[in-house]
Amino acid sequence: MRSIKETIIPLLDEESSMIIKGENGITTITFYKGDRGPATDFIRARLREIVKVNPWLAGRLIKNKKHKNLQLAYPSDTLSEEQINKILHPNPATVKVGSEMGYEELFKEAKTAIVEKGNQLINKPGIVSRLTIVPDIHAENGFALIFSISHVAADGFTYYKIFNQLFSNGPVEQLEVRRKQDAANKVTDIVGKKPFKFFHSAPFVMNLLKGALFGKKTKCYGFYIEPDRITSAKNQVNGHSGVDYISTNDIISSSFAKVTDARICIMAVNLRSWVKDISSTDAGNYAGGLLFDNDTSHSPVGIRKAFMAGLPVPTTARPLPKFGEALSCKVSLISSWSDFQESHDLEGCEQVLHLPLYDAKQAFPLDSAVVFKAKQDKLAVMYFTKTVERDDLLSTCEVGETLSSKTFQ
Repeated sequence: MRSIKETIIPLLDEESSMIIKGENGITTITFYKGDRGPATDFIRARLREIVKVNPWLAGRLIKNKKHKNLQLAYPSDTLSEEQINKILHPNPATVKVGSEMGYEELFKEAKTAIVEKGNQLINKPGIVSRLTIVPDIHAENGFALIFSISHVAADGFTYYKIFNQLFSNGPVEQLEVRRKQDAANKVTDIVGKKPFKFFHSAPFVMNLLKGALFGKKTKCYGFYIEPDRITSAKNQVNGHSGVDYISTNDIISSSFAKVTDARICIMAVNLRSWVKDISSTDAGNYAGGLLFDNDTSHSPVGIRKAFMAGLPVPTTARPLPKFGEALSCKVSLISSWSDFQESHDLEGCEQVLHLPLYDAKQAFPLDSAVVFKAKQDKLAVMYFTKTVERDDLLSTCEVGETLSSKTFQ
């Protein structure tokens, strides 16, 4: 067996953190109706083109004394068919998923298609990406495409940069895999030094741990966003509010902060939109969290004013919680993938549903929401919550039809 020449690069401080290392791979599942054979052939051909210029997708995580952080070791030469086949898994016997499964069951049945947690990959042969195509056991002539990348190697933006290219006939884009730690350190220029320090403080981390270990079972809900309710909210903005407009993201984030009664609502942001030294071709975890207090987040106008006010974004109208309050205050988290997504259509096939795939039981120590496109140009949101009921979400948030009555409560 010939040895494989590898390129080894250090990863970001954040990518070596306990939080990132403890998360499953970023994963989505997309259900289709159509002929799986030609679709698989097309995806295989596209994957071959993608990994030719992005060989880090076949990389593995290593830790040694040469660097304080985790490192990514990936093939230096063109990937062989054997290496590509470590990524692509057509119809493995261990994955039996169906479009009528409940969400928790769907995750359980797809488990072997999901890249393991980062701390389970360190100094092991497992690689950082996995692509699986299997029949939909509940639909004749249906199939599911599951794509997963280790969260240590990619954030949501990087994930969709790769995923989107699987469905295109256009030129493949090469991402810059070498990390830019100095640029990543500028996160405090965006989120502020005090909020950044608070986010990493002992009482706040203990708050999250308490949420993970105790409390009610996490429930998962999925809805399409209701355009008429968004339009109605936007029409309420007038000249007396101090802003000319509010965005869909402002509206959805605000209603989520309100329905969860969050003292602090964390909004995940893509640093590539804010830090000039990080571009759209940079792979890695270049994300930050804006910590909106309830005085700001409970109104979409308040969120919009914060974004208009310069840097760092002034997300709080009063001081952040002190030690005692930080241990127990309500915290929620919202992120949006919709701006990252492009067409996931396959020729000759109908896209039925696209879903982020999380371990709802363990992945969310706090009430969380993810905004995404469940179908082409059809916005949706998934809520993972221990404290909010379905009827409260329907009455407070700008949502309507359930994504799937079989999958969600």
